[in-house]
Amino acid sequence: MSMLPGLQEPKTCGRSDCIVHINGGKGNCNKENVVYEGKCVTCEENGVVSLYIGETSRSMYFRGRQHLASIQQPERNTHNAFSKHINEYHPNQPGNFTVNVTQTCRTPLERQIVEGVKIVNIKSDIPMNSKLDHYQPAIGRVTITNHLQ
Repeated sequence: MSMLPGLQEPKTCGRSDCIVHINGGKGNCNKENVVYEGKCVTCEENGVVSLYIGETSRSMYFRGRQHLASIQQPERNTHNAFSKHINEYHPNQPGNFTVNVTQTCRTPLERQIVEGVKIVNIKSDIPMNSKLDHYQPAIGRVTITNHLQ
């Protein structure tokens, strides 16, 4: 859906199976090539920040439907970050997440870089990204000093 200049995008898509809009998330769920973040509402209600950063080449609506399927059956979808979080922190409770589209990217490389930078800089009590174990700088910080003076 293209928008005329100066007009705002709709606040919600109106679909009952849209992970962005069912819990008051923000962003256009129809745009492709996006970076998004998901927060656990149950944790947030208890003063804990649990955050997931993701990226997709597809629309967030399409990717979100996959996340919703995992959230609805977390015991069967143990590979999904949201279902892993439910199984570890909220077993026997329904999953409740708010998802926001945080950025639309022009290229796949840009999207993956944005996701990686956001993951490295994540500020949460419980990071839900399993990629955190693998994202580290290739070279440690280097400090150059001049010993000649």
